[in-house]
Amino acid sequence: MKRIITVLATLAFCAPTFAQSSTAVPVKLGGAANSIADRNATVPMSTIDAIVNNKAITVMRKGCDVTSFAFSILPKSGDFIGPFMTNGYMLTDKMLDLVKNNTGKIFIENVKVKCGTQELTGQPIIIKYDQ
Repeated sequence: MKRIITVLATLAFCAPTFAQSSTAVPVKLGGAANSIADRNATVPMSTIDAIVNNKAITVMRKGCDVTSFAFSILPKSGDFIGPFMTNGYMLTDKMLDLVKNNTGKIFIENVKVKCGTQELTGQPIIIKYDQ
């Protein structure tokens, strides 16, 4: 019984830490922000040109920057491609080539964000795109 009380007390003490670590920072690509955690949200539509011309992932919180992310693509016809990890906040040339040569959905996940000295996780993004 004493062990159960100790475990419960430890969990109660650590619960706020777990809750804080699961908070995701909103991010966007080319003006289209959408969290895949929000199942009621409509997946934003974009075009190849809009993505190529707005290839930076930005944080919707002042003083924060994207430090890395994973990029995947699901073409309308074909198999899932990725994930490709990259450091920084820009889509790489390889990622942009995949966008230019396919249409379908882009997945941006495992977004790492730095806010001052804090390392946080950014919300994942899904974008449908076409010509």
